[in-house]
Amino acid sequence: MAKKFTPTETQIRKSVLGVCYEIDQMIGAFSKCCETTDTIIKNACLESSLIHTRILRDFFNHTKRNKDYQDVLAIDFGFPECLVTLPDGVNERLNKDLAHLTYQSVERPLTEKKWNPQDFKDLFKCCKEFCEFLLKKNWLDESARCKLSYLHKILSQNVAEQDGQAQVGP
Repeated sequence: MAKKFTPTETQIRKSVLGVCYEIDQMIGAFSKCCETTDTIIKNACLESSLIHTRILRDFFNHTKRNKDYQDVLAIDFGFPECLVTLPDGVNERLNKDLAHLTYQSVERPLTEKKWNPQDFKDLFKCCKEFCEFLLKKNWLDESARCKLSYLHKILSQNVAEQDGQAQVGP
């Protein structure tokens, strides 16, 4: 029987910048797709942002570790539960339409292929709270502290500005 994977304190501390990368890419790629009219660039940025969204959704929503599951999870840091709830159909689209060519995604009308930033408001809120949580830790090194402070500032602005945003997609 395989022993249940438990990350070491060193692994957890080293993973902080990895989590920062995921948050930064989610926000940065999404903002870039809003800045361009080039459909290829817009879709590439949007899909990149959605991949990082999916990773972060799982980071927050997996509240227990299976035997050999080695993904970095929010619970590894002692972060209290912050479940990311998404509207009906959004999880399925993140799981299937984004990373798989399915008949369902091909047949989906163009009007249903748009992604609404409002759908991810819980994720932005959890990311912001996670940054706040880690910034209180005295074991953070300076680079992680700077990156978390930067992300917290951006997330605070995004959470405050989310009302009224348009849908993005093909």
